[in-house]
Amino acid sequence: MSWARSGRLRSLTAAGVAVAVGLVVSAGPAGAAEVYPRPADGTLTITGHGNGHGHGMSQYGALGAAEAGLTWQQIVGFYYPGTTPGSMGNPTIRVRVADLGSTVQAVPATGLRVTWNLTDSSVLPTEKDGKAITRWRLIPAPKVSGTPTKFRLQYLPDVPSPTWTTYATASVPLTGAFLNPTSGIVTTYRGTTQVQYRGQVRGILSGSPGAESLVPVVALPMDSYLRTVVPSEVFASWPAATLRAQAVAARSFAEWHRTNAPVSTWYDVYDDTRSQVFKPTKTGSTSNEFASTNDAISVTAKMAVLYSGKAAFTQFSASDGGWSSDGGKPYLVAKRDDYDATPSNPYHTWTHTLSTSTIEASYPSIGSFKSLAITQRNGLGDQGGRVLAATITGSKGSVSPSVSSLRSVFGNTWSDWFAPRLESASSFPRDVTGDAKMDVLAVEAGSGALRVYSGNGKGGWNPTTVAEPSGWNSYAKALTAGTWDADTISDVIVQDTAGNLFLRSGTGNGTFAAAKKIGAGWTIHNLVLPVGDFDGDGLTDLIARRASDGALWLYSGNGTGGFKGHSTIGGGWNIFTSILSPGDFTGDGHPDVLARTADGTFYLYAGDGTGGWKPRVKVGSGWDTFTALTSGGDFNGDGKSDVLARTSSGLLYLYPGNGTGGWKPRVVVGNGWQIFSNILR
Repeated sequence: MSWARSGRLRSLTAAGVAVAVGLVVSAGPAGAAEVYPRPADGTLTITGHGNGHGHGMSQYGALGAAEAGLTWQQIVGFYYPGTTPGSMGNPTIRVRVADLGSTVQAVPATGLRVTWNLTDSSVLPTEKDGKAITRWRLIPAPKVSGTPTKFRLQYLPDVPSPTWTTYATASVPLTGAFLNPTSGIVTTYRGTTQVQYRGQVRGILSGSPGAESLVPVVALPMDSYLRTVVPSEVFASWPAATLRAQAVAARSFAEWHRTNAPVSTWYDVYDDTRSQVFKPTKTGSTSNEFASTNDAISVTAKMAVLYSGKAAFTQFSASDGGWSSDGGKPYLVAKRDDYDATPSNPYHTWTHTLSTSTIEASYPSIGSFKSLAITQRNGLGDQGGRVLAATITGSKGSVSPSVSSLRSVFGNTWSDWFAPRLESASSFPRDVTGDAKMDVLAVEAGSGALRVYSGNGKGGWNPTTVAEPSGWNSYAKALTAGTWDADTISDVIVQDTAGNLFLRSGTGNGTFAAAKKIGAGWTIHNLVLPVGDFDGDGLTDLIARRASDGALWLYSGNGTGGFKGHSTIGGGWNIFTSILSPGDFTGDGHPDVLARTADGTFYLYAGDGTGGWKPRVKVGSGWDTFTALTSGGDFNGDGKSDVLARTSSGLLYLYPGNGTGGWKPRVVVGNGWQIFSNILR
């Protein structure tokens, strides 16, 4: 018989869906390490996919598959390829129930019985000596070192100030249990709350003879066990096909443990996420069973996932994120899973944050956190797939923790498929001196010296310094790139006459690090300008104009000094004699662009925050009188982006922005600026 013919959701710390292609892929070789430097604000933003280990069935994927019209047989066949359906009967499963504490109790009821050897049993009365019995319990008899301990059966009479009274002592050591063949239910206590279990509520004395500990165990038929397992693992309101697939997977998972790897001599599985979540039939007055899941269990009664004629190890998790992972079994394969992308899945893609101080506290030997390098992934899915190895580097050293340790430190990563999201510090105001105020860089025409005009944040200047005494007039282009690498200091990008692009990282004291090549072939552009985060990905970008046709290209930064790629965002921009970005000029939180035509008309091209434009607006005329325009954001400290404009006579004007796309009255903020061949944008 085949399926075609016939980690986890609720318990884990745990557009329409296209028909999924069962593409099985092996992990490729590890690529180059991904290095994520310390963020400027000390907070890593982490994005990832999935919830849990990703082996076998995705529970949200099973939901998506049902929504796409698959039957439960098709769902199970998709997630466990190479298996077949078959009957496994309805054997007894033994569950370790930790919540019942160090005694096993039972509420008197018609048909309640006790057994010592877990086979023969005796009826227990509901009264003794004319007094009603309110509780029964099994407790260990006094222990003797080296001698296996027996249980004592005690009862609590319904009298004022009752005390536990011994009713009998077990005939054999180590075991005892309550059962009720009449109702099939034993009512017991979890703390002060009454709970009901199907099957036997057992006490097991486990450990060295005479030093045993009591272990509560519930033993019940497999399909009765599933009545609270299935609704604990998935939502009872989900489609019938999903619930039935879950019932079959849960049944097979428990049977595999029962027959291959029972947890101990006395029990097969735990009642928590170490195995599957198992609850009482009723807690107080609240039922933990549902008609929909009971129906799913009944419809699939005794049905299991078989491999080579035996129950398969049918692992499952809440979400595989779109790719299941290799679980080490022939039927637990890594494969693409489009069903997991059902719109209601909160784990398909997620985002969390992590403070670098948490990393430092968890790995104190590294000192101050500097970077996280992900050195190996499984190569399946975006981000390169699941993390297999990583290294954390700090000021004092490095550590390479296991991925499980790393996830534990991160605390809130749902799976091992994740990556920190690089985010640039704000590029505005463009600050090269480390005081968070807008600065201006200018190249002297004669000497080629690069001068730093440090803004005082009030519309004026601090003392001028020379960053480098010569050489800057040899560059074909030079611009202040904003926060192009991973810190809060503005950097400079220069282009030589051969078209090679270099990064000069700002040091924070008005000087710049040695040139690092980041590109070639840039002679095709006759203008390059910094624009901040124009496409909304959190990283600083550049805009360049192609000389041949005026096409405007957006070069998306990667946050570490390079590029992710480029895209065309405009055409015909060769009509403009100057283009610059003041940052957010309109007050909507997105960087904008200002462009001047040859006749001096000044236009505002407001960015839409996603790499595109809002309709352009005319914001001035007569700007052809200026020989240079620049902006680095807010110059006068009012929180609004401003523009600086130089006349041919060397006067430097400040045009304060009003924060809504217009201007306040201009003021003179300098003179003698005609000596500069380039006032860097």
